[in-house]
Amino acid sequence: VSRSESLAQQQGEFVAAVSHELRTPLTAMRLFTELLIGQAKATNNEKVEQHASRILAEEERLTRLVEMILLSARIERGSFKLELVLAPLSDPLHAAVEMAQRAHAGREIVVEIKDLPSVRLDRAAAQQVFFNLIDNALRYAGGNVPLEVMVSIEDGQARIEVADRGPGIPESEIERMRQPFTRLEKARSNTKGAGLGLAIVD
Repeated sequence: VSRSESLAQQQGEFVAAVSHELRTPLTAMRLFTELLIGQAKATNNEKVEQHASRILAEEERLTRLVEMILLSARIERGSFKLELVLAPLSDPLHAAVEMAQRAHAGREIVVEIKDLPSVRLDRAAAQQVFFNLIDNALRYAGGNVPLEVMVSIEDGQARIEVADRGPGIPESEIERMRQPFTRLEKARSNTKGAGLGLAIVD
């Protein structure tokens, strides 16, 4: 048992180290791609702008994956600490919606947000949780059906719902989906993903 725990810890540390090293080249890729897009716009080269924009979108997707791997590793090691501040709940929710709209260009997200109170939260963690839920719903909802993000206040508590028209998760699989890098067979064949989104939310 102790050997298995040691190997699991080494694996986690390796994944975290590799993911951390990926940050620098990804940042450079983003910088030069943005410069390329700017030059293409200045010269009205639509084809280059289109290709560079696609590269930028893929870079952003890879960066999100790296950040989720790092976050998952920190949670597994017990080194993840929340930095709680008093802030409007709508701030990380709006930021997550905007991030999801960039990640899923062309998809419609219907947001029904009422006046939300300020609560004690970790801004980055809250935004990541909201984004993961919205991103997951958009991945598996299928078609061009609008995604709904609804907020209501009940008995002094805020209730946030992300509703899609996807197939859902079988009740028998819900517990397994809480494990990192776990994906349903149908999901693996139809969509991209690493199986970290819902595990981090949980």
